[in-house]
Amino acid sequence: MKRLVVNLLVSAVVCLGAASQTQAGYIFKNLIYDETYTPLAGWTITTTQSPDISFIAAETGRLSEVKAAIWQANGNNPIITLTLTDSFNNVLEAWTGAPPLIHSPTEVWDLMSVKNPLLQAGQTYQLTATTAIPNAAAWELDSNSLDQGWSQFRPTVGVDVLSIPEPGTLALAGLGMLVLIGSAARRRHRTSE
Repeated sequence: MKRLVVNLLVSAVVCLGAASQTQAGYIFKNLIYDETYTPLAGWTITTTQSPDISFIAAETGRLSEVKAAIWQANGNNPIITLTLTDSFNNVLEAWTGAPPLIHSPTEVWDLMSVKNPLLQAGQTYQLTATTAIPNAAAWELDSNSLDQGWSQFRPTVGVDVLSIPEPGTLALAGLGMLVLIGSAARRRHRTSE
């Protein structure tokens, strides 16, 4: 009987673990490198005109992190606000802080999501950078981007999500649990006879 209970618990953990959220990866990425890059050409972040990037989510998932190639230009320690909005201009999440200083190589500004908003596949989202100190920071452009050429200018960024299990996966996990519970009840009934 003890062995049966242990087997049921282990099976339940495995089923629930398989149905939980897992790291899906990038739903949008035009940054070639994940951790560092060599700054070559940037779009200055100002108070009135700031660069932004629109992207279409490749799959549905909860936002995990954003990796932005934004760097401090002159060491004034500018506070940058990076805002994620949907196509209706609803703010889904915003991050505020000082991006890394410009070096060669420069670290990617890694912003972890706290709200984990749901991003839907096929929907358009926008990231906008703003600051109160004009010209103190820049968003790296195509020098480290997969979109080469000024005519195709895009700030470099990677958007990472946690995948959400499909309803079919959850149904299979639930069915598996019912089968395990049913077989355990049947065994217990046989041994009591």
